[in-house]
Amino acid sequence: MLKTKNEVAVQLIADRQQLLRLPKGQLVDLILMMRDQLTALQSRVAALEKNSTNSSKPPSSNMPGAGGNKAANHHRNSRQLSGRKSGGQPGHHGRTRELVDNPDTVIVAAP
Repeated sequence: MLKTKNEVAVQLIADRQQLLRLPKGQLVDLILMMRDQLTALQSRVAALEKNSTNSSKPPSSNMPGAGGNKAANHHRNSRQLSGRKSGGQPGHHGRTRELVDNPDTVIVAAP
C-alpha cells in the first residue's frame, strides 16, 4: 500500500528523536514538502475567507483591496470637480411655478 505525502510527513515528524536521526537530505525534503502544503493551505484559507460576495455581510465590511467584486474597489463617483460650489450659480435666474388665485380643484392631503 502506497502512502500519501501527508502520511509520510506525519510519520516523519512523529518524534523529535527520529527527526534528529534523519539525514540532512530527508530533512530538506520534508521542509520543502511542508512549505508546499503551507502554501496550498494559505491559498485555500484565502479562498474561504468570508466577504460580502459569499456571505450576508454588507459590502462596507470588506477589507480594502480584498478580492471579490472588482467594481467594489472602483470609486462610485468618477465625476471631475469643476471648482464651483454645488447648486445654482451666481447670475442664474431661477424659475418656479406661480400660484393661481382661483384653482380648478383643491386636493386636501391630510395625514
